Amino acid sequence: MQCTYLDIKNLSNCWYVFFCLIKLDTFIDYMYGSNHFISFSRLLLLNKLLDDGNTLFKKDKLNEASHRYQYALRKLPSVLGNTANKGATKATFEQLNVHLLLNLSRCKRKSGHQEEALDLADKVLHLQPSNFEAYYAKAKAHKAAGRLHAALQDLTKALNIAPQHREVHKVILKVIY
Repeated sequence: MQCTYLDIKNLSNCWYVFFCLIKLDTFIDYMYGSNHFISFSRLLLLNKLLDDGNTLFKKDKLNEASHRYQYALRKLPSVLGNTANKGATKATFEQLNVHLLLNLSRCKRKSGHQEEALDLADKVLHLQPSNFEAYYAKAKAHKAAGRLHAALQDLTKALNIAPQHREVHKVILKVIY
């Protein structure tokens, strides 16, 4: 059997990535089994959606960013519930879930949907009870809704978790004054 080689330098970026993934798939399948490539490819897709959402958020395209985060979150339950995803892979998907929820919470807050922002931050706290960013997100949503006492309570909790974080101190001063 004769092996032919492709000149991948002349391929478009899309095909280059495709061939790299096939090489990676073969390696992962050889080393770990086929389920790991499925997890890896889903992780790439979900990270791409997160990055796209972050880019859109920075451009103040909140609706489009929300759609990216929501789409990724809809794809996550099948990944998180899969028993084939164990150890570091499952932890990676769980952390990605937290980032998606927090970023969606920020989008909802900036677009004036304070209650949805609070619900999303509460989901993060259900997963990670000592996540200071979730308390911080809740505090900013409470402040935007005019509930300053609740904002101060959440900021105090965030400050207890991460006392060195400067942004929390700045928001406390804004709420007080």
